[in-house]
Amino acid sequence: MGHISISPSDNSDDEFRDVVKREINRLAKERIDHDSLETFYPKEGIRNAISTIRVSLDTKRKLSKCLRPRETYDEVIRRIMEMNNQFKEEINYLKSIEKENKNLIKYIEAGFQRERKTLSFHPDLKIEYSFNQSKVKSHDDFSFNLEIDNFILQGNPVSEQKGIRAIQTIGILKSLKNIDLNSDTKEIIKRKELMLESEEEFIKTKYLIYFKLLFFIINGKMDKKNDESAFFDRDFWMELYDLKNLSSNALEEDVIQKLNKFKLELKQIKVDEERRLWNLKPRD
Repeated sequence: MGHISISPSDNSDDEFRDVVKREINRLAKERIDHDSLETFYPKEGIRNAISTIRVSLDTKRKLSKCLRPRETYDEVIRRIMEMNNQFKEEINYLKSIEKENKNLIKYIEAGFQRERKTLSFHPDLKIEYSFNQSKVKSHDDFSFNLEIDNFILQGNPVSEQKGIRAIQTIGILKSLKNIDLNSDTKEIIKRKELMLESEEEFIKTKYLIYFKLLFFIINGKMDKKNDESAFFDRDFWMELYDLKNLSSNALEEDVIQKLNKFKLELKQIKVDEERRLWNLKPRD
């Protein structure tokens, strides 16, 4: 209930009495309105009392289009207000997602960079390769994404096929140094030469180069104790990635997918060989 605040008038007593009368009537009316609302709405309270607000005909027409069957104007306004609150929440959520994405982009830009290295495989042969480097390799989105960029033979870039053949030849020459003089040297050399003609050995060498480079990147050095077959062993890589605290995503992209591709290429070679035996044209 309001308070009476009257300042004495400098005019006549009649004017002062009029002012007092108006204030008393106003306060009495407010009290009557308040009491009647409390009586009419004993449970809900006066906050649910029907009020009269002025809206333009255009606004009322637009509101009527939003009405659902048997829905009142009060209900449609409340629904719009709730929708507005939901939109605010969604906007805030989208803003938070956008902020997280920006932070992630900044993190990736700062944390990941592409390294380019050269490995001297032999005085006459070098391999140029590139891979992702990061301060935090355990991050879920990280993978080394190793790529062999170039084979450099005697200072000149050569094709992948020529580079891999050169590595095979170098490997054969190194192995011939350890031949037992009492053995059939000619037969051994013949077998070694056949390796150069084998498509299967070519594929194996190609992937062996990849896996040796990957091991070198992860381990920081080559381990001569490792048998070459270990590089094609899934469990070998799982243990290494776990030991180095590397993500499962990196293992999947760097190793598992490559091993699967290696097996598919070997399988395709066998299929093509069978087709040739039956004088069938190899698949394009």
